[in-house]
Amino acid sequence: MSRVTLFSICASGALLLYILEMVRRRKLREEYSILWLTGSVVILVLSLKQDWLVGIAHAVGIVYPPSFPSWSGSSSSC
Repeated sequence: MSRVTLFSICASGALLLYILEMVRRRKLREEYSILWLTGSVVILVLSLKQDWLVGIAHAVGIVYPPSFPSWSGSSSSC
């Protein structure tokens, strides 16, 4: 397990716990809490199952992540 995977799992778990705490303290309205909880659970599941994330990316047309020089403006193609 890479450090990026471990970080994404920890960050999404912390987000889920933060949302649960906000709901418990009634700082987040109930009508929005289901949406936030669903979103944070989806992020946590996709952090754990990265092959699902790759499948979703391929389904929407994302084949590979761009390399740094291709979006930094340092390419020489005009």
